[in-house]
Amino acid sequence: MKNQKINFRNKLKSYSALAGTMIAAGTADSQIVYTDISPDVMVNTDGGSYDLDLNNDGTFDFTFNQIISPGGSSSSPYNKVGVTPLNSNMIAGSTAGNYVYPFAMNPGDSIKSSLSWNVGTSQSMGSYWGASYTYGNWPGVNNKYIGLKLDVAGTIYYGWARLDVVPLSTSFTIKDYAFMNIAGQPILAGSLSVGIKENNLSGTTIYNNNHTINILTKTFTDGTIRIMNNLGQEVRSAAQTSNHTIIDLSDLNAGIYFVTIITENNKFTKKIIIN
Repeated sequence: MKNQKINFRNKLKSYSALAGTMIAAGTADSQIVYTDISPDVMVNTDGGSYDLDLNNDGTFDFTFNQIISPGGSSSSPYNKVGVTPLNSNMIAGSTAGNYVYPFAMNPGDSIKSSLSWNVGTSQSMGSYWGASYTYGNWPGVNNKYIGLKLDVAGTIYYGWARLDVVPLSTSFTIKDYAFMNIAGQPILAGSLSVGIKENNLSGTTIYNNNHTINILTKTFTDGTIRIMNNLGQEVRSAAQTSNHTIIDLSDLNAGIYFVTIITENNKFTKKIIIN
């Protein structure tokens, strides 16, 4: 694939195509703005990069870059997938000396102020030196999330981007991204539902039994049940009309799902795994 450098002009052209996949902010259940990168962008050439405008305001916020160095007679091969937060933005990750390693977060992990946030150029998502020296949290992982902290004139927002990185760090693929448009509010990696952090329905039990979701509530209240996959896509919805609701998910693939109950005043979410 050719060097992928996404510039502002190209992104403006792509926004109209992405408009149908963006969730608009401002309603009770939709405060997360999501953008699907369609098709996914793979960067696999030396010097290739992807510029991410997290809140789609025309200003790039983060740059992902690819280095591929085959080495010569006196040097070992060196590959690296790096990411640089621009302006005053930051990335969630760990540090070792002068090195910063962005976290490879799982669906449902909370992206919030208490994480370790870092600035710095070309933070190492993954790097490969010679025969067996691999560094970073990302080499060989698929569908993981990078935690992003966006500073807009001193106001902080949290977001994520979903990527793959190959084992030897010779390419990365970026797939989609989202941010919480409520200042200072956490966001769960991969989630599009604001209410997942508000587990306020006491006495509620949710469990999976052979691809069937059982939802039991101690005190019945009219509500809505939404089931999302780990990409934040709604795969099922139903009305809660009794203390015991059963939802058949036998047609869904194995994976991680989030079951959310939404009532007038409360929300409750539980992560379930379908094998």
